[in-house]
Amino acid sequence: MASFDIAAGALGTSRDVLDEAKAEALAAELRSAQEAGCTEIRLTGKSFTREAAAIVAPVLSAMSGLVKVDMSDVIASRPEDEGLDVLRTLSGALVGSKDTLVELNLSDNALGEKGIRACAALLEEFEALRRLYLENNGLSAEACALIAEVLMFRGEEEELPLTLFHFHDNMCGDLGGVNLSKLVAKLTQVTSLRFSKTRCGREGCAAIAAAVASCEALEVANFEDVTFGGDGAAVLARSLEKCPSLRHLNVRDSMLEEEGAEELLEMLSTNAEGLEFLDLSGNDLMADSVEKVVACLKEKPALKYLALDDNEIGNKGVFLLGQAITTPGQFPALTTLSLKGCDVSAAGATFLARVVAARGLESAPLDGNFISEAGLEECAALLESAGGIDVFGPLEDNDEDFEEEEDDEDIAEIKAFDVSKLGAAAPAEDAAADDLADALAKTTI
Repeated sequence: MASFDIAAGALGTSRDVLDEAKAEALAAELRSAQEAGCTEIRLTGKSFTREAAAIVAPVLSAMSGLVKVDMSDVIASRPEDEGLDVLRTLSGALVGSKDTLVELNLSDNALGEKGIRACAALLEEFEALRRLYLENNGLSAEACALIAEVLMFRGEEEELPLTLFHFHDNMCGDLGGVNLSKLVAKLTQVTSLRFSKTRCGREGCAAIAAAVASCEALEVANFEDVTFGGDGAAVLARSLEKCPSLRHLNVRDSMLEEEGAEELLEMLSTNAEGLEFLDLSGNDLMADSVEKVVACLKEKPALKYLALDDNEIGNKGVFLLGQAITTPGQFPALTTLSLKGCDVSAAGATFLARVVAARGLESAPLDGNFISEAGLEECAALLESAGGIDVFGPLEDNDEDFEEEEDDEDIAEIKAFDVSKLGAAAPAEDAAADDLADALAKTTI
């Protein structure tokens, strides 16, 4: 499938404003692409003037049969009136591909409601459209209502055959969530859904969460940086229970609250057998919540990535996770455990280093914690034969000056733990792995 990328042509990667001369050069390149049977075009990163759009539009009109169009970031720095004219011109030029266009990216354009109206020709009655990106477009609640109206041209009761719908970094608020929920409820074939960083509160998120119940084909769900609250999280859990193919779930910074997070975990314990990725970061989880995390996820056969960043689970949480991860048969596929900003000190970090070495984890990001310089040195020594301390990732925000309290009960529990139990769970596939387990067992905290 032939494709054209404006950045790979004579205009290069610089963020140029396209004057008439540059637009003529672009038009010539597009004609060549058309002759080569091009079905995919990427125009992102260039700012089209009104004149430039007028020069390029006839060529785009002639390129009927396009399958994939990336029109992200094409009106940067343009005055509003000119930007809207550019969007109308380019959108109108692509109407000839309405029976073939499968993927459309309109991200990084300051659309707003006016911009959606300007692009309406690209969205109305495009029967083949399956993948739509609307990220960083400044879309309000009113714009969301218009998006739903335009895309649901088949009728309010008809299903919408999008398989990907990404709505990210917009300012829709609660009402926008309610308006978009009408669209989401018709996405019965969607496999990738993103509704993140939208300033959407509890009411709007509850509406979106309820609508997800219709998305039974869902595989990838991203609800980062919104506000579900405990009740909304419970609604989301009940909806995702109807999505057996779910393999990627991101609810980072989504205000699940402890009760809501536990309901979500309970749902995952008996559903989404193929879950590979879970991000629960920034949801006010404490050390006690880790017990629920372990109980509900330990037998997930495909879970590779687990993030609990920015939750105050502390050394106790690390201790609970470490014991579970090194228990034979538990978390069998895990390769990454992210614990950035989790109030972990040197005792927890050195324990995690032993876990990483014993289990052979590929990555355990630990920045933003309170690991002393001496603790880091001990971690480096423990990890010398297991990929080095780089497994903890960059540590630029770690507080090396923190001093642990000698009477801390969690630290005392870690120090009293028989580390030989960690070695017993190492994946001893060869003699080297056995030697590593023995070395860990002989090392004292």
